[in-house]
Amino acid sequence: MPANPLAAGEAWCVDLDGVVAPFTLDPAAVPTCTVDVGTEIFVAALSVECSTVEEPPFYGGNEAELRQCVRDLDVLQGDLTVTVDGEPIPLTPVESPLLRLDLPEDNLLGVPAQQALSVASGLVALLQPLSPGTHEIVTTGTGTVLGDFTNVTTIVVEPGRWSTHH
Repeated sequence: MPANPLAAGEAWCVDLDGVVAPFTLDPAAVPTCTVDVGTEIFVAALSVECSTVEEPPFYGGNEAELRQCVRDLDVLQGDLTVTVDGEPIPLTPVESPLLRLDLPEDNLLGVPAQQALSVASGLVALLQPLSPGTHEIVTTGTGTVLGDFTNVTTIVVEPGRWSTHH
């Protein structure tokens, strides 16, 4: 079994140089992230990825095909909303540069160790630092490329602490 928390269905909070990004592949695995006051939160509301090692519809043989692949998966289809403490937040469509992935043995994709190419697209938001206390981020999708779902993430901002990243 791959030693990747996403492969195990776990939720995790990634520190991207002072910006925290909660992630999970399983809506039942509810992430809770505890952050310092002053920490921005990166929300990936919906994302898709295509690579040179996956089966269709997630396959592309080169950069042009990979870009067309993520565009065909269409993260804009359906209805997607994200709220923070009940207030809706705007989402921005994004597309990654061409990524070079070094896949080890026993990787998340279940393919032999190799270098692969990938492109991702998604709908994201960068939240400004939240006030001290507990906050709830709710992402709801209906008719999206990933089907219907609701993901809930809890962000705990520790009072009295200041981020060392700002």
